[in-house]
Amino acid sequence: MAVYSGKQFEAYVGLGTGVQNLGSPTTTSIVTYKMRMNQVADFDFSSGVVLNELERTGQRTMRATDMYSTRAGGFYSWGFDWLVESKELLDLLLRLVSEKTTSAYTIAGNISNATYDADANTGQYASIVLANPNSSYDRYMHGAVLNDLTLSMDAGSDGGQLRASGTFYSGFQPVIGANTLSPNATAVNYQKTIFDCTTTTIGTNAVVPKSFNVKISNPASRYGYQTLNTNIGEPVGYNRGNQIVVEGSVSCKYDGTTEGEFTEWLATQTGTQSATSAILFSDTSELIISVPTAKYVGNTLDMGGEDGVFTEIPFKGTADGANSLISITVA
Repeated sequence: MAVYSGKQFEAYVGLGTGVQNLGSPTTTSIVTYKMRMNQVADFDFSSGVVLNELERTGQRTMRATDMYSTRAGGFYSWGFDWLVESKELLDLLLRLVSEKTTSAYTIAGNISNATYDADANTGQYASIVLANPNSSYDRYMHGAVLNDLTLSMDAGSDGGQLRASGTFYSGFQPVIGANTLSPNATAVNYQKTIFDCTTTTIGTNAVVPKSFNVKISNPASRYGYQTLNTNIGEPVGYNRGNQIVVEGSVSCKYDGTTEGEFTEWLATQTGTQSATSAILFSDTSELIISVPTAKYVGNTLDMGGEDGVFTEIPFKGTADGANSLISITVA
């Protein structure tokens, strides 16, 4: 048998919503896109198999019957780190994490809870295929919710290109076996960089950025138990009604403008914390990332770089009522 190379494995991601019911492993009509990465990570099965060891008296070694394991009630996850080069796949990731179906992907403070019931077709979830060079053992995760998504750009890495990373979650057992899904061949190239963002403002003031990152967390958790697809202990559905968190940081040139932001951060430490600042990274039309009412949660000078002094400003998004927590436009 051949020794396989990690470079032979591929990852395909497609939208399950509108095509398959939650918990259904069908692959009919699912359009998937290849997520081209330096390295494909395996699914994390560690929380999908519950192992209980109960050593009993009578001998000094553990018996085989002292170890009990079950896949019922578990969950599975998959982490990825992707240099963005496909508009369709970026659109899909933003749709999955925001639960909005079109750009601009805006999360408002009064966002309602979507329903994620097994054998129903509501909510936003994906199907993921890890294509194995031994095609009889492809790995297929279905009913996968994108729990979190981080977008980042750094002038000193990857030519400043946009990078996306995150974690998928599924309470349904992945299918191991030959899979017929193949990636869509018509994906449009989409390579946006921090240098394309000609508008970079903090608190409406233009700044000179070095790096930027923002993380959206919108997690799901399984509930209930049932037999589905002949597997016992599959979930009855997901709860995705906990707090949505937006947080990140901006590194920008230290000058009079960013010193003013530092002063503002200090001035808000009065108990009410009412002051907010808008954070905007935009190329004016094809990539716009806006956190309109961000709260600073720190401010640190980086004085050790050869490129000069930069200030690191971590932030957390807020929203009131129908106002926007975050809005991301992809075009």
